[in-house]
Amino acid sequence: KLYLEYSSTQNVEQIAIEKNIDLPIWFNFQDLITRFFDEAINEQENSSNRIREFVSTLRLRLQSYLGDERISQPLLLNNTEEISNALAKFISFILGDFCKVIKVEDSDLFSSFYRSQLVKEDVGKLEIDRPSQVTIIDMSLLPYEVLETVTGLIGRLILDFVSRFPERDRGKLPIVIALEEAQNYIPEKNRGEKESIAKKIFERIAREGRKYGISLLVSSQRPSELSKTVLSQCNSFIIHRIQNPEDQKYVRQLVSAASEDILQQLPILPQQHVIIMGDAVRTPVQARMNTANPKPNSNNPQFIENWTIDLPKDFPNYIEIAKAWEKGFKYNPEDQVDESE
Repeated sequence: KLYLEYSSTQNVEQIAIEKNIDLPIWFNFQDLITRFFDEAINEQENSSNRIREFVSTLRLRLQSYLGDERISQPLLLNNTEEISNALAKFISFILGDFCKVIKVEDSDLFSSFYRSQLVKEDVGKLEIDRPSQVTIIDMSLLPYEVLETVTGLIGRLILDFVSRFPERDRGKLPIVIALEEAQNYIPEKNRGEKESIAKKIFERIAREGRKYGISLLVSSQRPSELSKTVLSQCNSFIIHRIQNPEDQKYVRQLVSAASEDILQQLPILPQQHVIIMGDAVRTPVQARMNTANPKPNSNNPQFIENWTIDLPKDFPNYIEIAKAWEKGFKYNPEDQVDESE
């Protein structure tokens, strides 16, 4: 029995004498939104409009949360009837070693999702070749509200997984976790009242991961915003051009052993040039990075050229972009061409 009338003294007395008041009350989340919230709103029909307004707003927010596929998707792992060995499949998928867990006859939700992400020729290839050496987890489309939680979960799963190896196997699976735009995961200053979950996990990995064979590669354009605990555990630094005075000052504190002549080059370093210092080199040195092949899609947009040319009338395709957005994907016209073929 769920009590919704908390406003009157009579109801408080009724609750106080209930013998099973401490028993947990289980209910379906959808029932909570549709049935119980409606009853609560109706109970306040003759009362303050503020209470009705607050409850109605809460119901709408919960409904939108429940309908968001980006948030509800991870909850599907709890259904053991639909997914067998869910934890093993999830971790092996993250580590690019899914072929050791998945079976040809598996038709559960996670296995189907895995196969859908690959070209058909790749499925058979992965089952006979070595596991992937690099796994890229693209979280650019995740809503900010869940980004830190998801990354913290992945980091903790990897750390807990390798820490449960038998003693004889410790360190036999070395892993490097690369954090791109690391200020989103390991900020020095908390964005709210609570400390970031991801920050706690990656600080622990920075301190304890070495004995399990886990290392961190931290990449950021704002080093002064990163966790000091994590950076203090870094033994080598590859530094590109830095123009922000706060970042320059912070780098000088991190690598105080470097000569001032080299550090003065930071704001004027050419493109592709870096300063390397730490355990990776005997002395700090300036170097030129090899050209990436293939090159990343990170060229600067041509603002003037794009403003002055005549673009197609259907650009941008608002409808298709919004449809893909609502499904949690990025719009790709090539996918529609493949489906039509």
